Parts: sequence; C-alpha cells; structure tokens
Amino acid sequence: MVVDEVRRHLDRIAPLLKISADMETERRVLARMLRQTAHYLDEIGNVPTREKDVQDALRPTLRLP
Repeated sequence: MVVDEVRRHLDRIAPLLKISADMETERRVLARMLRQTAHYLDEIGNVPTREKDVQDALRPTLRLP
C-alpha cells in the first residue's frame, strides 16, 4: 500500500529531520485517514471512477489548497 511505503521512507529519514512528537501524531492521523478513504467515499455516496474524483472528495477533509 502506498501509505505504508511512504511511512517506511519517512521513518528512515525521520532521525535526520528531528520530527517532533506532535508531527508524528499528525502523521499517524493522516495515515489513518488515508486508509479509511474507501469507507469515507462510500459514506458520502461517492463512487470514484478516476483519481480526480478521489482528490475532489478528500480536498475538503484534508483542507488542501
């Protein structure tokens, strides 16, 4: 899964970046949200047919610019 792959890469460089405990907590929350994306889309009645549909549905939740 992409989230797990990104986490592995971040875990490797985390000691170099001195990631704070707050940032680690935020990272865990984001990872959980991304894992639950399918459930979220189902709850709002969105059946995505392309990547853009997923991005559009998640934009308000993640507050992306």
